[in-house]
Amino acid sequence: MSEKIKKDLIRCRLCQEIKEGVYLKSYNLKVCLNCFLNFFKKRVEKTIEKFKMFDKKEKIAVAISGGKDSVALAKVLKDLGYNINLFHINTGIDDENYAENSEKAVKKFAEKENLPLKILNLKDEIKIDIKLAAKISKKEICGVCGMVKRYLLNREVKDFDVIVTGHTLDDEAGSLLSSLIFWKEFMKRQWPVLKEEESLKKRAKPLTLVFEKETKLFCEILKLPYNPQPCPLRGGPYLFFKNFIYTLEEEMPSSVLSFYKGFLKRKKEFKWEEKKIKLEPCQRCGYLTSAKICSFCRLKEKISNLL
Repeated sequence: MSEKIKKDLIRCRLCQEIKEGVYLKSYNLKVCLNCFLNFFKKRVEKTIEKFKMFDKKEKIAVAISGGKDSVALAKVLKDLGYNINLFHINTGIDDENYAENSEKAVKKFAEKENLPLKILNLKDEIKIDIKLAAKISKKEICGVCGMVKRYLLNREVKDFDVIVTGHTLDDEAGSLLSSLIFWKEFMKRQWPVLKEEESLKKRAKPLTLVFEKETKLFCEILKLPYNPQPCPLRGGPYLFFKNFIYTLEEEMPSSVLSFYKGFLKRKKEFKWEEKKIKLEPCQRCGYLTSAKICSFCRLKEKISNLL
């Protein structure tokens, strides 16, 4: 859930000029639109440096969905001088022409910014649409879609140093809250950057300390092409917790940022149960997995048996 930040004539605290600008409640900051762009870029750059995500010599694969978050991320990384390539996975979701509109936005953005782009089609890989795949695997659509995307990205970026995604503070805080309430194992691994592990590429989330409404404003100021539609199939606990985080921040500005940064600061103090899961190469494709056959290969096998 993301609404526009209201624009007004304000005195910018950063440049001291009276211009069209916005009031960022989470930081108690009035800033003009030009200064907001620099403010946004600096927050992303500091996040990259703080968590030692990558440097400008490394090859970076940007997972770009066509939504505002991944488009804003790609633009910031390009402007900061990082070596990026775009990878888009067409989900094949035809509800409201979502997949078609997302691919069009990605192509338009890549052309506008003169960035290399590779497009993969999920349906080409599993032969059926994601809704039927989820039904066959008896799992939530978002879970199956995410699993397939992770698999394809890892397969395609062997020559790259890191995969970056457009997960924002809203996403990370929502996942953390869900993990805390249900004491999910994911909380042990949650961090802005995950190290490379054999065939699993290093992953980083440079927008982890940026609000979703800020990525939207960033795209609007620069008139960047993006698909404004949320995925029509999203739902379940993910959407519930994300909406809760949005409401919490609206009612108590800066609380979400404090919540997530507090976790990052104290995570090392937590006494996690030592239970390291050993990953082995999948017997079919070689992808690292905790089972003999990875989830992707098991899904393809189930689909093959039914077709």
